[in-house]
Amino acid sequence: MEHSLEQARKIIESGEYLVFVFNQATVRMKDYSSFDKVMKVLQEYGPKARNSLVLKFEIDEIPEDIPSKMIFNNEEIRSFVKGLYEEYPHIFYFIDSGPTSFLVGLCLCDDITSASPIENEAGVDQYFHVDSKIDEKLKNDIIKQTRMYGFLVGDKEENIDSIINGLFAD
Repeated sequence: MEHSLEQARKIIESGEYLVFVFNQATVRMKDYSSFDKVMKVLQEYGPKARNSLVLKFEIDEIPEDIPSKMIFNNEEIRSFVKGLYEEYPHIFYFIDSGPTSFLVGLCLCDDITSASPIENEAGVDQYFHVDSKIDEKLKNDIIKQTRMYGFLVGDKEENIDSIINGLFAD
């Protein structure tokens, strides 16, 4: 859902997650303009907006019964996310520390050798075991950009380290 800027501010102030949905046309055209407005709002809030952003993709090729879980297998989305990272290299500072950062990170990986669902007690394949390898240069750049941005907005080192550890936990 695309939020008005005022709605985005209220969501951030309340401490809730700000969900931004990219539709198929936006992904195909690699149009980051509406997201740019949201990033400006996130940047206004600095540390208060840390880990508050959830990204979703509405793409016809992703069946509704597996919402956004396999986005890393869609080449259009992978290409879009790579462009998104190039446009906003500090984006991981804002992305929630849960599944969103994991899935967006997988879109940046060049080598995904396998992905298989892991069922929970209810039989829902909510999580995935993924064998992947991120390029060391990219990994170091993500760490550098996240760290630099965190310090730029006056965040504490332990908060920045928490973001980075959440991104690259084994």
